[in-house]
Amino acid sequence: RIFGSLRKRGLSGVMLAVSDNHKGLVKALEKNFQGTSWQRCAFHFIRNMLDSVPRKKRAYLYSDLKSIFLCSSKEDALLRASELSAKFEKHYPELSNMLRDDIEDSLSFMDYPIEHWARIKTTNVIERLNGEIKRRTDVVRIFPNNSSALRLIGSVCMEKNEEWITGKKYLNMDYLRNLNK
Repeated sequence: RIFGSLRKRGLSGVMLAVSDNHKGLVKALEKNFQGTSWQRCAFHFIRNMLDSVPRKKRAYLYSDLKSIFLCSSKEDALLRASELSAKFEKHYPELSNMLRDDIEDSLSFMDYPIEHWARIKTTNVIERLNGEIKRRTDVVRIFPNNSSALRLIGSVCMEKNEEWITGKKYLNMDYLRNLNK
């Protein structure tokens, strides 16, 4: 319903959506914003893969898995994922299968300008915004009504928007315009 509501309210031109691997969210995105690329959050993907191995091995495997997302091209990243899948196949077949079958969803960010990669490969932006909203609402603790809660949350979102417009841009869209040319 959220995507349908956003589309009805005028949201258009969406090129990329970043989320965890929530199947309903992905299906709603496909229904409401056809042609939009989907990026599975790289951090969540790594965490999901690490859940399939013993805790003692996670630190060792983390650096290997993270190296996929540090490659300079999608082809290199796919090659690295293939190498790691083969390396882990004997001892960690579930991790190997995830690497082989699901890695492409986590590399959509590599189709965009390299200057944007650090910002669009994870859900960090929304996680940070949600954290700031939680921090601000925890101070108030009890709101007298829904409207007051919405005003506070709206003001936090407006602050972030103003910061991106007037100060530190989250994404420099000139890189994207140049890519499309």
